[in-house]
Amino acid sequence: MNRRKWITYISLSAIFIALNIVLTIYLIIPLPGQGYANLSDAIIILLSSLIHPLLGAVVGAISGAISDLILGYGIYIPFTFLIKGIEGLVVGYILRIIFKSKPKIGLFLVFPVAFLGGILMMSGYFFMELAFFDLSVASADILGNFLQGIVGSICGTILFYSLFKLSIIKYLDNSANACLLEKMGS
Repeated sequence: MNRRKWITYISLSAIFIALNIVLTIYLIIPLPGQGYANLSDAIIILLSSLIHPLLGAVVGAISGAISDLILGYGIYIPFTFLIKGIEGLVVGYILRIIFKSKPKIGLFLVFPVAFLGGILMMSGYFFMELAFFDLSVASADILGNFLQGIVGSICGTILFYSLFKLSIIKYLDNSANACLLEKMGS
């Protein structure tokens, strides 16, 4: 990776980490059990699918952990770091594989793959809360986490479709998404 692209990725990481923290802190939805729901998954899905899976993972992991720290959910910090990072990696790499092999079909699979990321997020928090609290707490939060996964998937997919033809995407990642754009004839 050349120096200019590396600096661009670092800058994008910082910008989107800050954006995701602001989205998480100011658009917080407390859940009945112990946690809270937010829109951070939309940004994770957007970055993982549109630019690079590692960018989505880094932004999701760091911004989620910092948000938990700021909001006083200290016990969640290491788990949020792992859950959001894995969500970004899984969504991004599955879509990358699909886009490289069957780009037109990949466009129809953005939402289902994003929703899979939401299911991973929901499952991760469910098992974390089951281990640290009990079934009643984990069960109380599962609906909120499920709704967060759906809303994040929908918003992330809408953002993806709104932005994926921008020329900057070719500059940022010339492997998966640029390949998709070339095959789509843009």
